Amino acid sequence: MTLEPDEIIAQALVRIRRDQQARHLQRRAANGDTTVASAADAARFRYLDALDEAPDGLPISRIADAIGVDRPRASRLTTELLTDGRIERAPHAGDSRYAPVRLTPYGRDLVAGVREVRRHAVGQALAGFTADEARILAILLERFVDAWPRSDRPEAEDLRPSRRGTAAGNTRPRKEREPRRDGEGDTETKRATR
Repeated sequence: MTLEPDEIIAQALVRIRRDQQARHLQRRAANGDTTVASAADAARFRYLDALDEAPDGLPISRIADAIGVDRPRASRLTTELLTDGRIERAPHAGDSRYAPVRLTPYGRDLVAGVREVRRHAVGQALAGFTADEARILAILLERFVDAWPRSDRPEAEDLRPSRRGTAAGNTRPRKEREPRRDGEGDTETKRATR
């Protein structure tokens, strides 16, 4: 049985997700340090990673949105990471009520370490590729990720199951229902006037 490209890619994504959930990269980055391993768990690392892209810091609500957790969970993560010294609150000069959270140098070191381990793992995976194959994969993968449906994009609606239990993007044509007539003229005219 030959699989279609979308099925092969979907299965590969599952394998990557399972590997990430097993936290292999975080464990390698921790190098036996339990404090680092704890800070590098998936939710904590997503939190730190989101902050790494915002040098001026972010409010907890934006961090929660960026990492896909609710605000209470983001608040608990904030408390844990503040206690670990990975993040700090940065008072805002213009508004004392606004105190964005930002990385400490200790937090930045952890993010840099995990990213380096990830980059090394990618390098190992690409070892069997030619330079041209690696370049083509990089271009296509970036394009694929950019096109990936996200909940904040309208096309994400297409992934929700229809009422009939099939995906809206299904290639099988739906059987159209006959228009209902109730004896008083054209059905389309009635729909338009409702």
